[in-house]
Amino acid sequence: MTADIARQYALMLGAGLPAVEAVAYFYPDPLEPGEALRLIREWSRSREVQDAINLLQGKSWQAMSSDERIRFAIDKHYNELAYFLYSHNYAELTGAEKQKADTCRAALEAKIAGMAGKMGAIEQFWADVQTGRVRLAGATGKPS
Repeated sequence: MTADIARQYALMLGAGLPAVEAVAYFYPDPLEPGEALRLIREWSRSREVQDAINLLQGKSWQAMSSDERIRFAIDKHYNELAYFLYSHNYAELTGAEKQKADTCRAALEAKIAGMAGKMGAIEQFWADVQTGRVRLAGATGKPS
């Protein structure tokens, strides 16, 4: 394992590629599934790969605060969603894969719109009614 291969592999993982796809880029012939999994385990234990990942993250997972880990994990997840959309042609998808693409697109659109993790308008309205921030005209709270 060279530092350059480790850096390229870490970049691919950070960009959202599944490890099995990332490791395959370094071999000219298709890998058997068992061989790919063996390489992923071997590479994940490699000091060069660990160093490259830590360099890209800014610090190790263990050294991150809870807030940093949460933010990093969410950003990583969005990268994985984006990679799924990027790597699949929507016209060729069917069934569960098409649903997955739709879910990825909706989540990424919400993130871009600044709505990720926030309630929609109707949910926010109902929460405001329940907390008393908004009162409905004619509502007394007493059963009729």
